[in-house]
Amino acid sequence: MQFRALAALSLSLLPQLSFGQQGFQFHQPVEPPRAVQIVAPRGMRMLAPENSVAAVRECAVDFIEWAAVDVRRTKDGRHVVLHDQALEPDGSAQVSELTLEQVRLLPIGERFAPRFHEVHPVTLAELFAAVGDDVNLVLSCDGVDAA
Repeated sequence: MQFRALAALSLSLLPQLSFGQQGFQFHQPVEPPRAVQIVAPRGMRMLAPENSVAAVRECAVDFIEWAAVDVRRTKDGRHVVLHDQALEPDGSAQVSELTLEQVRLLPIGERFAPRFHEVHPVTLAELFAAVGDDVNLVLSCDGVDAA
């Protein structure tokens, strides 16, 4: 049996490497198959707030094939894309204790840079719709029923 390794390269190496390929098509078989594929944890989080639509879309711009995003479930059963289950350092607020409406008010963009002040968490469905076929997604569903 042959195994293919999916390796994640440290994004700190990206400035030193060149991945751009003219006419690169996502979701197309690559011939010959690559031994290594690039995964950006939480999207291109050095360019936009982590797990945001902007961070994931930047993967396609820079020819990064995969974005690994974190999925959490709200009190009202909605799947949102956020890294931490705990929203406060002391763990007093949990995504699972808030409704989608409350989670949408979290200012995830402001913490990154002032120009992202309008960026708030999105649902998994919204991320799928915004990204389309541009980037492959790895879903980290810790504490969430993946079904």
